[in-house]
Amino acid sequence: IFSFFATAILAVYLWKINEPTYVALSWLGAGFVLFEFGVRGSRQHARFQGYLLLSLAVGAAIAINFGHHPSVDPAAEPNQPALWRIILPAVAILSYVYWRIWIENALISDSTEEKYIGVFTSIVATFLTALLLWYEVNTAFVALTWIAVGQGLFELGRRLKQTVLRANGYALFAAALIALLAVNLYKLYVPGDAAAIADWPVVSIAAVAFYYLTWNLLRDQRHVLLRPEESRHATAPSIAGTAVLAILAWKELDAIYVAPAWTLMALALTEVGLLTRQARIQNQGHVLALFAFGRLFVANFIAPGEVVVPVFTSEWDLSHRLLTVLPVIGAFYYLRLQSLESSAPGSPRQMIAQLYSWGAAILLLALVRFELGRAFAVIGMAVVAVGLLIAGRWLHDAHFRIQSYALAVLIFARSW
Repeated sequence: IFSFFATAILAVYLWKINEPTYVALSWLGAGFVLFEFGVRGSRQHARFQGYLLLSLAVGAAIAINFGHHPSVDPAAEPNQPALWRIILPAVAILSYVYWRIWIENALISDSTEEKYIGVFTSIVATFLTALLLWYEVNTAFVALTWIAVGQGLFELGRRLKQTVLRANGYALFAAALIALLAVNLYKLYVPGDAAAIADWPVVSIAAVAFYYLTWNLLRDQRHVLLRPEESRHATAPSIAGTAVLAILAWKELDAIYVAPAWTLMALALTEVGLLTRQARIQNQGHVLALFAFGRLFVANFIAPGEVVVPVFTSEWDLSHRLLTVLPVIGAFYYLRLQSLESSAPGSPRQMIAQLYSWGAAILLLALVRFELGRAFAVIGMAVVAVGLLIAGRWLHDAHFRIQSYALAVLIFARSW
């Protein structure tokens, strides 16, 4: 017990003789020495005193070095040391403690409590790193730096077979997703240093990183290198990547081009999901196709205007509806065919295929109505009905025939 009193006196002494901004660094050094002495001499009490000093050092770093940083406290001392000079040693020492406990198994007693302390040190080291990047990096790029550190932790955790390191990497990816939404996409927090930065390169790189993480997880899943809970959520990062790309298209593109962009993403996701045999990735494509369908009705169909298209030596004025809705209709029929060919009869995928068929028919009907006007819409609708009937008889598809019958009833009612 006297050694604990001695450590307390040492902590107070270091507080008195150092400037406040260097207190955390001095406690870190003392805690590191005590921990290493306890490991080499198999003295548990010395190690616990080291843990206490390291805890005090982390608290001091957060309260003093971060709390009185000039960006937070305008009255802060302007000549205080650079933040990284205090935080990086703290991260290094805390990571070393984790390494000694979990990688080198340096504890002879193999205490369960100390194992948990090792986990806690790695979490705190990750938190301090993220906080340092938030303070020191341009806010527009914070998400990318968190992703870079998270990817590094994930790779290190894979190679060393350390679940804790991988979990820290996942946490940084999740924090990066929040930063992308709050800073880069929805502008909920935009300090002056981030206002002039273009968002699409940052979000695009982040989306690629999310997809790359999913690819790594699926690869490790095949080699049985992941824990069961990791395997169950292997495709979760791809959902984040899809979400930020879809929101980016919504924010950056003209209103009439959002639905075609979402449809292109849906095509890509369903193809990748089919190749990798991942239904959850295919489902992301189906959800995006549904959003594209709804988007056409709230943006493309109701927005007037034409697009000038160069044709050889002349220019044609074409309705933007033709240029944006027809590709979506074609994509829906392709997705229908893809779903039919890749699923067994009677499976839910067959139902999804027919939903694409009906969705394409509804889009055709709406396109005819908006392009031909009230008076001539029935003529176009009749052509569509005959086309669906012929396709249904030729392909032996009852859904096409039923769609043609429903359209015929609608034409009769509208012509009356």
